[in-house]
Amino acid sequence: GLWEVPRVTMNEDETPEQAAVRAGIERLEVQIAPGPVVATIRHTVMRRRITLRSFEAQLTGEGFEETEDRRWVTPESARGYPLSSPQRRLMETLRTSDLQV
Repeated sequence: GLWEVPRVTMNEDETPEQAAVRAGIERLEVQIAPGPVVATIRHTVMRRRITLRSFEAQLTGEGFEETEDRRWVTPESARGYPLSSPQRRLMETLRTSDLQV
């Protein structure tokens, strides 16, 4: 029941940018061109270390279609959604950045 920014686990043979492109395809069914990393969140669960890299990205193909369980929200409006701890930290980082979202 938690919401999250579209994400994938990076494969050993791909760069973070390639993983971001794959996340766009697999999670949102859109083509993107990743730009710079705008936030990096590190989180540990038991013995597993997780690094979330959030990229600025531009749509390069057809537009995004919202559904009941998939929609664009601003970092400010994400406060109203149930988020995991690392996702909440990501939204707070984006909320306080100079990034135009």
